[in-house]
Amino acid sequence: MADISLLPTTGQLSGLTAVQKINEALTSLNEANRLGVPAWSSTTSYGAGALTWDAGQTYKSTVANSGQRPSTTPASWVSWGLTLSDLQNGYETMAEATGTAGVYAATYWPAITGLANGQELRFKVPIDNTGGSTLSVNAIPAAPILSLSGATLQRGELVANGVARVRWSATRNAFILLNCEGGTQTAPTAPQFDAGVSSATTAFVQRALGNWRGFAANTAGGTFTLAAADAGKTIVLSGSSVTGTLALPKIGTVPDGAGWLIKCEATTSNWSIATHADDGANMVVGLAVASVPIRRGDYAIITRGGGSWRVHGSVCLPYGDQFTASLAASGYQMLPGGLILQWGTTPVLSTTLTSVAFPIAFPSACRSVALTNSTGTNINVGATNITAARFDGYASSGGNVHRYIAIGI
Repeated sequence: MADISLLPTTGQLSGLTAVQKINEALTSLNEANRLGVPAWSSTTSYGAGALTWDAGQTYKSTVANSGQRPSTTPASWVSWGLTLSDLQNGYETMAEATGTAGVYAATYWPAITGLANGQELRFKVPIDNTGGSTLSVNAIPAAPILSLSGATLQRGELVANGVARVRWSATRNAFILLNCEGGTQTAPTAPQFDAGVSSATTAFVQRALGNWRGFAANTAGGTFTLAAADAGKTIVLSGSSVTGTLALPKIGTVPDGAGWLIKCEATTSNWSIATHADDGANMVVGLAVASVPIRRGDYAIITRGGGSWRVHGSVCLPYGDQFTASLAASGYQMLPGGLILQWGTTPVLSTTLTSVAFPIAFPSACRSVALTNSTGTNINVGATNITAARFDGYASSGGNVHRYIAIGI
């Protein structure tokens, strides 16, 4: 139904009280037509509970009255309902909060007297939060604001002048922060070694993809036992004149790729790295062993791979082909570049040439052999007929064994 046209208030009808009264009645009818509620009239008597429209707002009378304008007589009228503008602006769920960092209060209209599970509210943040935060709504006691994961808020999740949207959780008795303009939204960090398809936090990525995390040190010696939760840490073994063992966790408790960076900074100390007793010789350093010594200046990167502990670093050098050695009384030491040192004790030598075999044959040739007189008397000892596998030894006075050292490639 279209609005009824008002009578003119100029010309011959100008100033007529009757015309004004008619126009007032027509205006009331037009507003009642649009809103379903009649406009307030100074000549109408209103009973308790009557509805009327005044100054762009709907009111309900609390007592019977006449001539008491709703917009200026709060003793007789209360606001009732929202305007179209209020609804468009979400006035019933939006408030400008007050308070200090992390302690916020918001007053909504109409007043909220209770919270329903799943109820969403918005509020303008007055100041950045610095950690855990609470929100009080109208006269309802304050309740915590938690992250989507149910954790206490972190600094910067609520930002001054940003609009925060929260949802009431009756289960947690707390507000859940859905988002805040300009805020840093956090998420739960998945468990260590998680291989799911959920989004990863930067903390999870740093822990899982190659950045060493955390630090542990031992200076007292004894047994220093690692747990699966220590994976990714840098471990320092130190101390002076101590003996200690760094014990790895059971290999079945960590996934492939998990490991540690281990450094020895000990002074005159004896440290070793050992597998768990149930794993035995399951540490690969070139061959499978149950323990490996780690001396001052040595380091080891130990990771699980293919069901074994894979060891990398300087602790592996004695087990590599370039540093293969036998440290027996007659032994050898291979060095990078191909040089080989060998040593041993000859049979009893005399003026007759006696063949002496090296602990191992030199791959190419023996470059030099030197014998040491072991008698303590002034005699000559020497070597001749040197090959890659042996030499002939002699002494100017017989009846004794002598020591030698040979260098070759």
